[in-house]
Amino acid sequence: MPKVQFGISNVHYAVIDPTTGKHGTPVAMPGADTMTISNSGGDNNDIYKDNVKYWSRSASTGKSGELQMAMFPEEFLINVLGQTKETGGGISEGPNDVANHFALMWEVDTDDGARRVCWFDCTATVPTRTDTTITDSVTEGMETSTITAIPFAIGGVKKTQYVCKTGDDDFATFFTKVPLIPAG
Repeated sequence: MPKVQFGISNVHYAVIDPTTGKHGTPVAMPGADTMTISNSGGDNNDIYKDNVKYWSRSASTGKSGELQMAMFPEEFLINVLGQTKETGGGISEGPNDVANHFALMWEVDTDDGARRVCWFDCTATVPTRTDTTITDSVTEGMETSTITAIPFAIGGVKKTQYVCKTGDDDFATFFTKVPLIPAG
């Protein structure tokens, strides 16, 4: 059983076809730096009767994360955010860009192997950037996008996230296709 986790690597995205609802083949995004994750909708719904808590339920309605990369690849900007590759070679961003939903996959090392994580139905914001000047040393600039994951229907059951660890059946083939695990 792992005690600590560290290091993010192997970030991939897989665009969801808007007409079929199926995930495409995962595409690698090198240059991952950090992923800061928070849960959405984890509030308790409590019902009180006879002056005590009679019933309680906590529901997770999704996740949100700040993905920080050295640079987001052009393919991500085009395929996920809907930006346009121009004939002159550059990429343009505009107010009418149509973004696609996608799965986000990555790996986190632990003291006992690794964990691989998949968020099934994500949207992303246009990355913010930090550009820096060179002084006595080079300070790396970063790009950050907010990734939001919502529940995705798999086999009639809504799921937001799947995690497998070193040794699990899905671990070796994890990045070859989105692991759509039916209800067990």
